[in-house]
Amino acid sequence: MSSQTTTTRLFRRPVSRAPGVRTAVETVLLAVADEIDAGRDVVPLSAVVLGAWLRDRDRFGMLDYKHAHPDTQRVLSELSRAVRRFGWVCRVGPRLYGLTDAGRRRVAELKAERGRT
Repeated sequence: MSSQTTTTRLFRRPVSRAPGVRTAVETVLLAVADEIDAGRDVVPLSAVVLGAWLRDRDRFGMLDYKHAHPDTQRVLSELSRAVRRFGWVCRVGPRLYGLTDAGRRRVAELKAERGRT
């Protein structure tokens, strides 16, 4: 393949979505925020997995068992995106996570958006 036929996208276009509809990474972010709002300083991975699954069982449920068991790998994939791509969540230890200032701002935006819809 020549260099003329290959292109690399450096930036992704924003995903357009209906108001009030959360992306998977936003759902995971809100799951982390719920645990911190409940009084935790850091959030273990298991709490993030359970919180995301309880918020959206169809999206984060195991194949063929969506309403019975969470899919840890699916949640971990979105959690990694929240850490690396968006910088909303930080890893503070093995399987322990916290919110960054950017994450707190995004949570506030999501909660305000929910109030308007």
